Amino acid sequence: MVKRHAGLSIALALLFFLLGLLACRSIPGKGNAAQGKIEVDGRTRAYLVYAPAASLTSQGMAQRFRGMIFVLHGGGGHADRFAKLAPDIFSIADSLNLFLVFPQGVDESWNDGRLDPISTAHKENINDVAFLNALADKLGAEYSIPRTATYIMGISNGGMMSQRAVCDSDRFQRAVSIAANFPEDYTLNCNPSGPRSVLFILGTEDPLVPFVGGPIKLFRKTRGNVLSAENSVKYWREKNRCSEQSTSASLPDTQKDETTAKREIWNCPGGRVGIVTVTGGGHTWPGGKQYLPVMIVGRTSRDFSASKMALDWMLQE
Repeated sequence: MVKRHAGLSIALALLFFLLGLLACRSIPGKGNAAQGKIEVDGRTRAYLVYAPAASLTSQGMAQRFRGMIFVLHGGGGHADRFAKLAPDIFSIADSLNLFLVFPQGVDESWNDGRLDPISTAHKENINDVAFLNALADKLGAEYSIPRTATYIMGISNGGMMSQRAVCDSDRFQRAVSIAANFPEDYTLNCNPSGPRSVLFILGTEDPLVPFVGGPIKLFRKTRGNVLSAENSVKYWREKNRCSEQSTSASLPDTQKDETTAKREIWNCPGGRVGIVTVTGGGHTWPGGKQYLPVMIVGRTSRDFSASKMALDWMLQE
């Protein structure tokens, strides 16, 4: 009887979810999206969630999701506009039966640990880790998603925030950071309680977050500093006590887009560290949309899907 009631509760939760805000139907997937709010530290925080259509059986009963993926927008971005950046992430989530969460940063920014004097999240020292933890607890309970199957990824400011999340929280133990090196300002504060699996997807010609490290500059203003791509990977390799040996492979160069890509992975006790180096790539989401002109953000690689690469990374044992 207890199991029956638990299953009914899950099914009802999903039913209410699927009957949620139909205004989110602009999301290019077969599933359903809805918006929500949560109170954290006296502040109302917003988020959007996406559930694959496969999450309900033909009888209307709930199936277990394979995982819950938090996807963080970049600085100046917005949770409900992610479809304009990486539309394929929804169809991939459908095929893998993954529950997606798109949290919203305060004033479109995340407190990722940089010493950034400009964004609201940094100036007001917003506790975004507490927000992400609370939201993971809430949604994990509502949709019966295990703590061990909760992951995080993001682009730019969101990619750095994803790394801070795995530094500071036991809720997130796997992360993918796109167009975002490790914040140099946070190197002494990152103390994860155990091994973390971290993948970087970085363009060598990123005009905003320098591949070689140093200050992030936007409109001639410095927005904190990052480690180089090499040292970002080294930082996590040392944290995880990874082996010196790595496996590497060039990705198929299938498109004439002036980019090529190579993936390198190190195995570590209880985790992995990897980097996909996109030679010629910019501050972009490979396989996604060229959201701004090349002269502003650099080139978007068409040789692979960062969405597929990231979601596969989360699920790999």
